[in-house]
Amino acid sequence: MTTIDTIMIRPSSGPSYNDCARRTIAKAYGFLLRDAGYEPRQLSSSVGAAVGSSVHKAGEYSLHIKMETGDDTGTDNDAIDAAVAEFDARIEDGVIWDDTTPTRNAAQKQIDVMTRMYRSRIVPKLVPVMIERRIELQYKPGFEISGQPDVVASVDDETAIGLRDTKTGVVQRANGAQYGNYAALLKSVHIPVSSITEDFLQRMPVGKSQPEPISKIYDVRTCIALAKATNDRMIRDINTFLETGDIETFAPNPMSMMCGDKYCPLHGTTACPHHK
Repeated sequence: MTTIDTIMIRPSSGPSYNDCARRTIAKAYGFLLRDAGYEPRQLSSSVGAAVGSSVHKAGEYSLHIKMETGDDTGTDNDAIDAAVAEFDARIEDGVIWDDTTPTRNAAQKQIDVMTRMYRSRIVPKLVPVMIERRIELQYKPGFEISGQPDVVASVDDETAIGLRDTKTGVVQRANGAQYGNYAALLKSVHIPVSSITEDFLQRMPVGKSQPEPISKIYDVRTCIALAKATNDRMIRDINTFLETGDIETFAPNPMSMMCGDKYCPLHGTTACPHHK
């Protein structure tokens, strides 16, 4: 097998790894499997991920202006234009549509309504001090953590700093492992966070009203502990796989909601028969 100098751990891979280690490795580290003779299928991006990235872009646009001006956030239309441009770029090489977002027209309408909701409900609450800054941290020999926290903002009396992360989707999931790694990255550049808040906007079918955002508070210490445990398990599994080439090193989870051919490069292949 090929010798690899450094493997990057993305904070977003933590919750996914805890859901299904094998699917996460196939999607995020497919080169490891190919070097060992396995052949993960190439999948297009899911429309849910593309819509989520687009709403992120609208939020980033709005908060950058607010950070520079103090109170201005630009216009809804300009933020939506930035979001739709991001969506079109994300689906350029193909996309997997779903029942909630079956067409580009539906996606545009959802991006529009979620962007307006985020800008009217969340943006006014935030005093951003850092937005989407890439931070890298040497974690263990051969492994680095690399990520971009969405927003770091002043909280309470503006002497404390909090992490805010925007999530969209049909359902709200648990993302503590991701946020724990963000907290560790921020601490490494001398920005200790006192709070972690996830702002969730539900992706609704066109024609249904958009619910209010749900702002979920996570415990910082709990997230950091979960991130460390997840990182260590992933590193242990990868190192074992590099020694043995045995894909059973990565535990599958056939009970995962994402165990299907739309979302897993190994579904239906000899590399993962467990869904049967």
